[in-house]
Amino acid sequence: MSGIRYVVRDKATKGCDFLLWGDDDEEAAQETLRSCIADGLDVELIVTLAYDMDPHTRKLIEGK
Repeated sequence: MSGIRYVVRDKATKGCDFLLWGDDDEEAAQETLRSCIADGLDVELIVTLAYDMDPHTRKLIEGK
């Protein structure tokens, strides 16, 4: 069973310069996002089903 995937990634490069991800932990994802923004990073939080990632994220995480 696939869960919800939370991805914090650099907006400009779609994760090539910065990428953190995890499954089924919204609270940790929100805290990571807040921390990155406080550090001055230009990041976004992507929420998706683990099996339905966008092509940029799939390539970074799975190498496909």
